[in-house]
Amino acid sequence: MDSDSKSWQDYLRTLGQRFAELVTATPGLEDYVLRGPYEERTLEQFERIMNEVLLRKPEFDRATAHLLGSRTLIISAALHTPARNRYPDSQYPKPETLSAVVSWTLDAFLVGAEKMIDSGLVPTVVPTPDASWTHISDH
Repeated sequence: MDSDSKSWQDYLRTLGQRFAELVTATPGLEDYVLRGPYEERTLEQFERIMNEVLLRKPEFDRATAHLLGSRTLIISAALHTPARNRYPDSQYPKPETLSAVVSWTLDAFLVGAEKMIDSGLVPTVVPTPDASWTHISDH
């Protein structure tokens, strides 16, 4: 993804939509992203996501960038799994319907996140021992 996205919200929206498509096309990716353990190249991608958010909004700290990036991936992974896994008898919605739901949910998250951040409501992020990319100190 290029660094030309205008805002952190635009970047995360695009990231989330693309990631949802990737999850749908890659069996097992949802579980890997949600549960790990992560390979080194995955950690590098997570680090890149945080850096892209911070590039667009330098006022954020790494904990906020982590929170926004990780929640975007989690939402996208959880929402855009193949519909055939949840609907019986091949009567699931068309792909464009599912994409619209993913887009709406990402927008709702990003609008709400911005309001909460602006209000100073950002939870404390506690990195898991196996996820070095969530380390919130600057490096």
